[in-house]
Amino acid sequence: MLRASAGGHTEVVGVGVACVDDSHCEQIACETRTCIDYACTYVNAAQGTPCEDGTFCTDTNECYGNGACVGSGTPCALPLSAC
Repeated sequence: MLRASAGGHTEVVGVGVACVDDSHCEQIACETRTCIDYACTYVNAAQGTPCEDGTFCTDTNECYGNGACVGSGTPCALPLSAC
């Protein structure tokens, strides 16, 4: 795997996923995945890009520029109806 950083974005190239077009590259919330030279190429979304972190009660979910999607606020405690 090759990692290169440019303009605050980390690009991961050659992760072993073969492709013919972009539809063959699994999409993740904070990464742009494209098919280049028959291999999926991943670029982290810029910090502040809206995303969904999968946590029920968090607000203002956004990418951190490192591939992670994080929501602000306090996640719910059980029971979920407390939100």
